Amino acid sequence: MNNDLTLIEKINKNLIDQPEILKQEYSVAYIFLNRLNDEELINHWLRTSLLILEGGGRQWDAALQLFKSTEDVFQLLEKDQFIQWLNSGLGFSVKSSNIAAVYFSSSLEFFTKFRGEFFDIWQQFGLDLFKGTLESVDLVTIYFQKSYKLFEVLSENEFKALISTVIKISNRSDDIAKDCLLKIFDILKLLPSGRKKFLDLVILLEVNNFRFLTALFSNSKTLLLNVNIHNRVQLIDIIISIADYNDLNLENCLGYFSKSFSEIPENFHLMIIQYASQLTSHDKSMLESFLNSAPFVLKKISDIQFANWFNKGYSLYLENPQAGIAFFALESANSKQFLDEISSGVDLKNVLDLLKMYCQALGGEDVAVESSTATGDDNISWVSTESSSYGNMVFLPTRIDRYNSKFENYSMFKVVATHQVAHIEYGSFKFDFLKSGNVFNNIRQQVQFSTSQEEKQPLTDMAKFFNLFSEKQLALDIFTITEDFRLDNRVLIEYKGISNSYKKIQLDSLVNRPDIRSLPPRESLIELLLRYSLNQNDKLFSSLKNIHQAKNILYILNQLRNNKSDVEDSAEATLRIYSIIISIDQNDNQTSWKDISNDLDEDLPYIDDSEILHNLDTGQNDFLKDDDYQKMKDVEYRGDFKPEMGQLITDVQSQLENPQENDSDKITKEMLESALEQNADSTGEDSGDLSDGLKAMIQKLSMEMMNQEQFSADPNKMFSEKSSDSDLSDNSESLKIHEEGTFLYDEWDFKVRDYRVDWCLVKEKFISEGNSEYYDRTLLEYSSMVTKIKRQFEQITPEMYRKVRKLDDGEEIDIDDVIEAMIDIKSGVGPSEKLYWKRNKVQRDVAVLFLLDTSASTAEAISDASSYVDSSNIESNLSRTSYKRIIDVEKEAVVLLINAIESLGDMYGIYGFSGYGRENVEFYTVKDIEEPFSDTIKGRVESISPLHATRMGPAIRHATTKLDRVDARTKLLFLISDGRPQDRGYSREGVEKEYGVHDTKMALDEAKNKNINAFCLTVDKTGHDYLKTMCQDMAYEILDDIHILPERLLYLYRRLTT
Repeated sequence: MNNDLTLIEKINKNLIDQPEILKQEYSVAYIFLNRLNDEELINHWLRTSLLILEGGGRQWDAALQLFKSTEDVFQLLEKDQFIQWLNSGLGFSVKSSNIAAVYFSSSLEFFTKFRGEFFDIWQQFGLDLFKGTLESVDLVTIYFQKSYKLFEVLSENEFKALISTVIKISNRSDDIAKDCLLKIFDILKLLPSGRKKFLDLVILLEVNNFRFLTALFSNSKTLLLNVNIHNRVQLIDIIISIADYNDLNLENCLGYFSKSFSEIPENFHLMIIQYASQLTSHDKSMLESFLNSAPFVLKKISDIQFANWFNKGYSLYLENPQAGIAFFALESANSKQFLDEISSGVDLKNVLDLLKMYCQALGGEDVAVESSTATGDDNISWVSTESSSYGNMVFLPTRIDRYNSKFENYSMFKVVATHQVAHIEYGSFKFDFLKSGNVFNNIRQQVQFSTSQEEKQPLTDMAKFFNLFSEKQLALDIFTITEDFRLDNRVLIEYKGISNSYKKIQLDSLVNRPDIRSLPPRESLIELLLRYSLNQNDKLFSSLKNIHQAKNILYILNQLRNNKSDVEDSAEATLRIYSIIISIDQNDNQTSWKDISNDLDEDLPYIDDSEILHNLDTGQNDFLKDDDYQKMKDVEYRGDFKPEMGQLITDVQSQLENPQENDSDKITKEMLESALEQNADSTGEDSGDLSDGLKAMIQKLSMEMMNQEQFSADPNKMFSEKSSDSDLSDNSESLKIHEEGTFLYDEWDFKVRDYRVDWCLVKEKFISEGNSEYYDRTLLEYSSMVTKIKRQFEQITPEMYRKVRKLDDGEEIDIDDVIEAMIDIKSGVGPSEKLYWKRNKVQRDVAVLFLLDTSASTAEAISDASSYVDSSNIESNLSRTSYKRIIDVEKEAVVLLINAIESLGDMYGIYGFSGYGRENVEFYTVKDIEEPFSDTIKGRVESISPLHATRMGPAIRHATTKLDRVDARTKLLFLISDGRPQDRGYSREGVEKEYGVHDTKMALDEAKNKNINAFCLTVDKTGHDYLKTMCQDMAYEILDDIHILPERLLYLYRRLTT
């Protein structure tokens, strides 16, 4: 019966249970085709539609897309192309309904752009990508969704080459092939003239470095967006040159390429690419070092100086590749020194000591100077991070690079420092609300507090003053200008030596300031006021409508030139200027302007205090909304002035110094933290804009306040808590060099033949205290050796006295001298009267530091068969374990050493070292060199245990530093180890044997140059191969039997110190 039904009836039957939208779209398409009166075409379309519908499953979706696109596609194609389109769609529906649906839906986009052109290629590649798997269904679906766009950016041949490569990729990974199709169009759009080169790169990686294709597709768009559009092709050339270089990780390369170019101004991109290309022609491994450093270097020097820097590194590379790589990585001292030489900028760390002395000469010895960033990071700009001052602390920028010479930039550092010290010296933070100034009448006590302020008790007088104003940001800007103006004038009067530099910086600060005439009414008056405060004497523009007010505020400001003016006068000037500006309509249209530079000497009408008070009472809030006034642009050399915070910190410091004063007005830790959260100088905003240095300072003050409060409540509890925290073992991995107990040291790179500056971080800690019984038990076990050692060391004592003859007086008559005198008398010669002798004590002046290797390898078990057996204590020996570790023998040696040396009275220290990587070299104190012996030290000996790796160089350098500080005639560094230096990341290639040996040798040489004698004792039987290099002309010894370490160590100590 079904066979008798017509095609239309069969289709209608298949549509009965289908969604209504499918029926509607079928009807629309059929009506359109029926109007064509082409029976052959209609029947072909009906048969295709029926076959798809009869396919079952989700084929109705494919049919829906066919029906929806029929009319539009037909109008874009010839009849035979339309029939071919139907046939291809039917073929795809047999393979997958999803593919067919996407094929039909994408066709309209494709044919709209290209009509029948490329159709054969487009549909054939869809067939070629299908492999009968679910993964390939997804791949073909993505292909039809995305590929038609590729014809917009690729020629036919380029398209063929790409999709052929995608097919090859899909044979190995459908996921990577999909990734390519999804992302490559966006990538190619960014390469208007270099698309073929990118395709060449894809083809190259598919053949030679398939594993990096995903990285290429994932990172290329971001990379290209970060590169100047005119230089992207040259960058692709570099990537092609390294694409098949197996020693480079292309994914990492694309990452640091992108990061570097994002941080480099676009006008330098071509230069960097050209230099990078030059490097890749010799050694591709240099790229990472060069590109990672380039942004930092370009921020410090000009492009011409950069060329000098590059040529220097390139020349070094030609002589010594490792030295060149270290130079470009900024790891060598040579690199940093050269960069500093050619850079005009000045880093604070290089002049900090000078500036500290300078600031203390100006403001007194209690002035402290720090970087404005807690980390000291070089955030490069003209002035990197703002300067500021609080209490007795001056914060300076990490770097100044405004001028083209170091002299000028250092001069700016001095000006910046001088201005900040002036805040301290001239009392910016000692404002007294009740005190009258020396220039203006005190009217602030007559001003009513702003109703917008919450009813709460202000912590400082400065906070109370700012509570007078409803528009706090406006008031703060005015006060900042008036106080900075007052300070600058005091400096120029009292410090003539810096006046020329100071005036130059003032005038230079006017560059790039906003044009007065471009600002709203109130902002324009503030800018006028600020420019006048910087001694600008021309182009002082004022709107004609507000010219009277402009002259008045400059007149008021000028009164602060009086050398007797103080911070209270700045406050009074602020009130008067504020009262004038607040009365001006912010919405007034300013069209006419006049330069009033030559009119400031005119007589101005007297402003009565009552008029000022009236303006303050009626003017506030009349014309100004909360968000109307915009904060003024800061002046670089004046830094970040926060008067409320400055006075608060000053008051807290004074309170900490004088805890018994003003108990009723004390600021608590909670008050300080609350003030920080509601930072007044940020106009009520949070404290997120506070510098790292200020935050660190507040945290420190908060901790000191907490300690003081705890001490006041219960002094005994305070001390007990402090002693309970005495365990200094710190698991922090922080690399901050200012952290207590951490030290930075250079490391020698023998390949580069230069130091890697500040390369290793040594963390000094006291070893935890164990059981002191171990110490006494060890002495008992070695009792006979202890007795023997005691006798040997007692023999050193006579060597401490020297017989001095021929004295006028002494302990006894010297019989030899008496005989000589008798002979002289017999011979008629006048005899000597110096017939006595005495023993003069020759003080042993010895300082010894023992450095124990506590690396993990010291946990190795050793046979106990040949160990020392104390015949006088058989029972104790029988109770001991049947094996020992190397570390156990080292501990026993330490016990015997301490016992012996204590009898001599020599100065000595015992330390252990270990670590994991250059950023974590652990230096453990068993007994500090100046620490008296105690039961605590006995307990520490028991806690000596195996830890991590062996990075000897920094440990030796730190030990050398300790010995160098000791005043002793003989200084000895005793290194006790069980093997060669070895640590994670000991060089660029990983754990490299020679690198650690050469660094250790250099560390020992450094000790020798400081008149410290070093001796290496190792239990590594294979130690000759590296000890010859490591010690060379220094003494060393290899123990064949670890068990004789205690006895041998004592023998060597006696021999080396007498």
